[in-house]
Amino acid sequence: MYIKINKTIKDDSNGNLILVNYISGIGTFKDNLLTQGIFYSLIDNKETYYIGKLNELGEQDDNEALYIEDKNKIFKGKINKGNMVEGRNIFVNDKYEKVKGYYFIKTKNEKNGENYEFNSNKNEEGDEECIKKTKEFLENNYDKKIQEIFNGANDAFNKFKDYNKALNVDFENDIKNKIKNELDKILIN
Repeated sequence: MYIKINKTIKDDSNGNLILVNYISGIGTFKDNLLTQGIFYSLIDNKETYYIGKLNELGEQDDNEALYIEDKNKIFKGKINKGNMVEGRNIFVNDKYEKVKGYYFIKTKNEKNGENYEFNSNKNEEGDEECIKKTKEFLENNYDKKIQEIFNGANDAFNKFKDYNKALNVDFENDIKNKIKNELDKILIN
């Protein structure tokens, strides 16, 4: 399990510290790479959520990704190297009622390079299920739960800030090595 939070804080004109950019994520690792998870970001007052897989470069890369932007735009479909390439964009109001939606696919042509084809009716049957999942996700405040999990893990590891003292605790050897590996990861970051 991997939990990461990046924050950018700046000083406003009145001397107050304000949160400008914030990225948090929780997910799983395989071969030392983050492979999938739930990610929340607040960048320039724009909130986004991504639920899906990542490629070896840490880019969003999933055939069935769910991407939510500012709580009213939902994308369900294929994301490749961080770019939406095919799927449904669904727009909802504050009551999670569908306002409009369309299917799109990114295509290549020899003249202009990249093109998009749009169809308002294609794959529309999955919209309500997607809206339902989004509503559940947002109403359950998963971004705050990610933060709570991070804080809990951080508090637990703060007890072991004295690295040498933690290693000298009388544990069985295999448990001691597991703790050492976890501490190494945290201290490196």
